Amino acid sequence: MATRYSQFGNVIGFTPCHVPGHKGGKLSTLDYYQSIWHNTIIPEILIVIRQQNSDATIVYEPVLPYPQHFETLTPISDSNVYYSFNFYGPSSVTHKFGEYSGVKSSLEYSYWWQSCVNFGNTYNVPLYCGEFGIEIRGEDGLQEPPSASRQLWVQHAIELFEENNVHWAYWVYGYDRWGFDLLNADGSERAVVDILKEFTLS
Repeated sequence: MATRYSQFGNVIGFTPCHVPGHKGGKLSTLDYYQSIWHNTIIPEILIVIRQQNSDATIVYEPVLPYPQHFETLTPISDSNVYYSFNFYGPSSVTHKFGEYSGVKSSLEYSYWWQSCVNFGNTYNVPLYCGEFGIEIRGEDGLQEPPSASRQLWVQHAIELFEENNVHWAYWVYGYDRWGFDLLNADGSERAVVDILKEFTLS
């Protein structure tokens, strides 16, 4: 892949793997996988990519792109790396249709946010939130538009990204089997898209 895409000037970079530890498991097991991923697999991947493309950005995710692995993470030996994390807190709001308190500082000073952002500040490396969002379609059907408080959660999350120079991408624009999709069956956009446009089109 590195050889094939090195000839194209519009290739921004490479993501070696999105959520390498997606299947989960005991944290001790995932810590072991993280050690292998971080210290053995990633260095080998970087050697291959850099042989073909010295300028491409690497988007790196630990085995768990959550606070647990950002607390103990150290930067990899490459100067052009964005460190990617997911942001879904509190899960009662993002995954269970619960109401958001509306207090932005509850997100800013949460364990999840602080662990990831502190890593970026400590090592002066760029951060990328490659996943955040609210579930819209669950077992109880479709909640469209989402409640005002849950829409406010999306707005506050993006504001935090923007204020802290964290690059971001919403999960997910198209159809998503976990119920986070932003398109209706007919292809029309759901309400949350209007919030995203406030930031991306300004």
